[in-house]
Amino acid sequence: MSIPELLQILREKLKQKNLNGLIVPHSDAFQNEFLPPESKRLAYLTGVDTSAGLAIILLESAALFVDGRYMLIAKTEVNPDVFSVLPWSFGTVQTFLETSLTKEMCLGIDPWTLTTKDFEGFQNISKSLGIHLVSLSSNLIDDLWKERPVPVLSPAFLWEECYAGETTLSKRSRIAAKLEKEGVDALYIGLPESLNWLLNIRGKDVPFTPLLLATGILYRDASIDVFTHLEKIPPSISNHFGPSVQFLEIHQLKTSLSKLSTKAQKIWYDPHFTPVAILEILTSKKAILFSGSDPCLLEKALKNPTEISGMQKAHQRDGLAVVQFLSWLEDKDTQDISEITAAQKLTSFREKLPLFHSLSFEVISAVGSNGAIVHYHAKEGHDKMVSSGEIYLVDSGGQYLDGTTDITRTILLGKEAIFPEAKEAFTRVLKGHIALASIKFPTGTTGVQLDVLARQFLWEKGLDYSHGTGHGVGAFLSVHQSPPSISQRPTASFPLEKGMIVSNEPGYYKENAFGIRIESLLLVKNSDVEDFYEFETLTRVPIDKKLILKELLTAFEISWLNLYHKRVFESLDLDLNSAERQWLKEATEPL
Repeated sequence: MSIPELLQILREKLKQKNLNGLIVPHSDAFQNEFLPPESKRLAYLTGVDTSAGLAIILLESAALFVDGRYMLIAKTEVNPDVFSVLPWSFGTVQTFLETSLTKEMCLGIDPWTLTTKDFEGFQNISKSLGIHLVSLSSNLIDDLWKERPVPVLSPAFLWEECYAGETTLSKRSRIAAKLEKEGVDALYIGLPESLNWLLNIRGKDVPFTPLLLATGILYRDASIDVFTHLEKIPPSISNHFGPSVQFLEIHQLKTSLSKLSTKAQKIWYDPHFTPVAILEILTSKKAILFSGSDPCLLEKALKNPTEISGMQKAHQRDGLAVVQFLSWLEDKDTQDISEITAAQKLTSFREKLPLFHSLSFEVISAVGSNGAIVHYHAKEGHDKMVSSGEIYLVDSGGQYLDGTTDITRTILLGKEAIFPEAKEAFTRVLKGHIALASIKFPTGTTGVQLDVLARQFLWEKGLDYSHGTGHGVGAFLSVHQSPPSISQRPTASFPLEKGMIVSNEPGYYKENAFGIRIESLLLVKNSDVEDFYEFETLTRVPIDKKLILKELLTAFEISWLNLYHKRVFESLDLDLNSAERQWLKEATEPL
């Protein structure tokens, strides 16, 4: 069925239900970035597969709202006769709606796919416009999706303490103490990543992130009820936890919450990760609601010594795979290599590494103008061939039992760039990367305060990039993990603390020409200055010197780069063959 045909049928459904429109967010009931195939409703409806976004379908028009990362790709892939592509914000949503809706009109929502926080934003819009939000008993997209994939029920597995560094009982007791302090009886955990961290459990329910899709209710005595599909829980896992951890079918969640509510107990929930449907259950009874940030978020962001050691080891192994790939790429006749075959080759190097589990996201392998599309993904039959003079951007990462990696390197294929201005842009991105990596900052400093360090040299020439500078990274968990963030956005107002791991990824993108991004992961650690922190760069892959204009670098920046390259070489040279070692030696020679 074509997208215009699908929308026509959907609109008939809306009319039958006396609705004037439907809100379709990217998210599912678990609020994950990466979705299982059966939950990709937004992609099914629009033809654009993003990790964030929102569509609004009205009877006469439709719009897809995405952030700056996806604007170019959405405009490329969406049918412009069907969807307008607009920047995502509640302001732009309201502007779109007020031109099409009048008072008393109704918008439908699936209360399981919209968080209570986002619902508040839509409520404000509805009050302003005099329209109504209608909570639906079933998802209208699911009702139309005849070929909807069947969920795969893969068995969960334990994340061993030799990698986790702390027992689940210790973690649960620590979070339960926070409940005690707040006078709360129970915590609703809506984010599977928090639950997986808390239980030292992992799964294979979504691509790229080793998650068991489940929610939970943690009680003040540190016991917990876990709601999932019981087919995914082997007896060995149930026996491992004992009576303090009870696994229940996902459909029993409503009953359990209702029982809590009738007892007038105080229940903690995070509005950013709690579906509206959960709040509807709780508010229909006698529950006393406590709205606050998920207490697991900060705890799992602060990596313990075992996790830090694991991340360091994972990055060294991962660096080996990327260096092998870059050496292979330079040694080959680039005319025979496509974006897809290059991505496949890089993956093959990672798959051979010890403790490898999966990729941490789909490899972004982008040649020339495709690199200007921030979250570009090559498609069979439409991918470019690697060719001399082009700028090649590769953003990739791996999930290992002891850590998660994320790295971007931008390289010049051949010796001279087709676009000479790429070298200055690359050098300015590098200067920002070094400025952030080398900064010492006082305790209490936020990512908002640090963001300008990475942008300053681009700003000197009126250049910028539309994405954040850094995101938090989990330990054998999500490659994008909150709350750590380095960005201009208010969400980055959280102080960085010792043990957090964040990315450092300034970039520059010239539409229809090239894209540049240099990304490494940073560990926040104590500085030699009292009450100050600094970063340790975990990533072990050289930065392409062919794209550097040395005259734009200061003596300090040159020294930083040379020292970084020295550490890269010393970390990897013994594990490479002679050809790869020679490539690395040349790539890391002092500038």
